[in-house]
Amino acid sequence: WTVALPVKGGTAAKSRLGASPELALALATDCLTAVTDCPVVSQVLVVTSDRAAAAEARERGARVVPERHPGAGLLSACADAMAEAAHRPGPFALLLADLPALRPADLTAALRAAGRALHRHPGARMAAVPDADGIGTVLLAGRLPTDLDPAFGPASAAEHARRGAVRLDLELPRLRHDVDTWANLRVALGLGCGPRTLEALRAYPDHVQATVQQFSPETGAGSVVSDDGLVIPFAAEAFATSGLQQLRPGQRLGVTVTGEGAGTEVTSMWLESVAFVPARADQPTADRSARPPRS
Repeated sequence: WTVALPVKGGTAAKSRLGASPELALALATDCLTAVTDCPVVSQVLVVTSDRAAAAEARERGARVVPERHPGAGLLSACADAMAEAAHRPGPFALLLADLPALRPADLTAALRAAGRALHRHPGARMAAVPDADGIGTVLLAGRLPTDLDPAFGPASAAEHARRGAVRLDLELPRLRHDVDTWANLRVALGLGCGPRTLEALRAYPDHVQATVQQFSPETGAGSVVSDDGLVIPFAAEAFATSGLQQLRPGQRLGVTVTGEGAGTEVTSMWLESVAFVPARADQPTADRSARPPRS
């Protein structure tokens, strides 16, 4: 497979998230690392006009495709990727770059599922994997680059289906959870983001590293000790919305906090030590300590 990732980069990246350029780049870099480590991907294209994103891409062995019309948007970048790959034989996919929890095995499973779907449906030119909400699209794949007719944007899952794509509602939460808001990022953190995202989050003053002091499975409440020695409680809601299945004393977490002094409390949490774990290509890694958020 050839897989292309459009990466906006710079101060305009992830504007809905309100993230710094460093955090936006970290999200894309963790996603890119999963793609370049994917055993069924032979060529990675990164479409960007951002120097930092281009440097990260080259460092990981990806081919940088300069945007012909910088700032023209996602569909323009997709067109640049398709034009670059047009002379390359073999299957081609467009992948959103804001998937910081993606693992190589997840992408392997998705691309293989797309190949099977296109084989079963010879009249279909595309296969599309919707996002976790089932409204947007995170992955669009075809037998050839020229087979794709991308429509990324609002309600793109339905539009891709209207344009003839086979819809693939795969059980791959790390692939399907893209990050546009802090709520999205909290879910991705619960699923296990890559190391660059975790590192970038340390620049935010309300994001601190901590160790679980105590936890009650019955109530879902407990407390953590921050690295500077402050004991900070958390209510059941913070645990329930984290996507975590359990906590144990001594476990390392990243947390967001609010309040001051005795009124300080944890508002969200995620596993601090999760990083990419090698997995068999035909079996996505299952994080035993994390699960998709409750619906």
